[in-house]
Amino acid sequence: MTPVWLARGMDVNVDEVFQSLLDTRLPEQGLVLCHGRELPRVIRPPRNYRVAYLHDALVDYSPSPCMDVHYLERVLTSDEDGIKPSALPVDFANGVLRIRTKTETWVIKGEKQHKAVSYMYEQAQLGRWELDASEILAAAYPERRTEESRKGLKMQNLFSGNEMWREFIVNSEKGKYAFKTL
Repeated sequence: MTPVWLARGMDVNVDEVFQSLLDTRLPEQGLVLCHGRELPRVIRPPRNYRVAYLHDALVDYSPSPCMDVHYLERVLTSDEDGIKPSALPVDFANGVLRIRTKTETWVIKGEKQHKAVSYMYEQAQLGRWELDASEILAAAYPERRTEESRKGLKMQNLFSGNEMWREFIVNSEKGKYAFKTL
């Protein structure tokens, strides 16, 4: 648990905000969530406090207000300054899929499932979010080079035994699949 302070107009009130955080009755560390222009990098928060910006922490493509908890976690745990959220609503690294609007993560198991999700992520980075099932299955089963050899394969078969996939991948319309970002 980390205490969070909300600061409006931090760029013009930085002295007052940082002075109040020096109070020894407050916890040694915390997060200041700011609204307004970003502070110059040379201005450092006191003690073990970190500064994050509301415009970076809010997920902009969500129908209702939603915080990017992974961004806030990176701000609190990283040694780097100026940490920015991922431009994509999804992150796939080391076989773990994260979607910014979800609190849980999905650990992908199995080589074929990993190939399918990797392909979907690569295409999302290129701006292609909705993909044909045949395209995803071709990436998962590269040894089956022709459409004829992949006949009978289904997304349900690819992810059989792993029902969590339905929480992260949506069948947006017949034969089309995309990451479930909402």
